[in-house]
Amino acid sequence: MVLILFALAGVALGVAYFYALDRNVRLYRRPGMRALAVAVHLARLLMLAGALIIIARVGALPLLLSFAGLLLGRWWVLSRAGRRDPT
Repeated sequence: MVLILFALAGVALGVAYFYALDRNVRLYRRPGMRALAVAVHLARLLMLAGALIIIARVGALPLLLSFAGLLLGRWWVLSRAGRRDPT
């Protein structure tokens, strides 16, 4: 049961990370928003790294399940991104 929570945490991490990536790309494309874009970029990398380090200390199987959940979250965000206008 606890392992399912790690998979769900991975999904939440994946959704948050790739949604922030989408917003980050939009910020980089806007003039005058470079500093905010860099801050969002660093925040999303630190969030993911910190979460995965904490999960890795729990064990290999929770890390593997979290990574699988991360990929599911990535798939979900990318599938939704394909349905809207890319601008």
